[in-house]
Amino acid sequence: MRFLPRPGTSRSLGSWTAVLHLTQALCLSGRREEGALLQADAEKIALEWVCGSSVPARTAAGIAAACGLNWSRAEEHHRAAIARMDEIPDRTAQPITRYWYADMLVERAAPGDLESARALLSDTIAESEAIGLRLYARLARERLARA
Repeated sequence: MRFLPRPGTSRSLGSWTAVLHLTQALCLSGRREEGALLQADAEKIALEWVCGSSVPARTAAGIAAACGLNWSRAEEHHRAAIARMDEIPDRTAQPITRYWYADMLVERAAPGDLESARALLSDTIAESEAIGLRLYARLARERLARA
């Protein structure tokens, strides 16, 4: 947490990476309210950075927005992240973006969301297993079982 951006300090690679990773970690650990607090920083980062280490910046912004129940903003970020990672193409980020969009859909639970989430999670599992991304294959299997 001490590496997060603070007013009056210059941005750094470390602070940006901390935001992206911490957003995921807080969400995965069930601390979604805290994850929502990172939305403004994640969105600032997403304006300038496509992919930071292992998570696309737009995905982190989508995670934070979903944590704050800002569904339309979250969906906008997730769809943009998927489109960009498919365009590049970034084979590692593709299943990650799909996993987090599916997570948002499960949490929102609007009509049709669970069916869409199940399809995305199945894609995540297949893509993750094909490239050896075991963490996201496991996360997707667990989320699919609960969906």
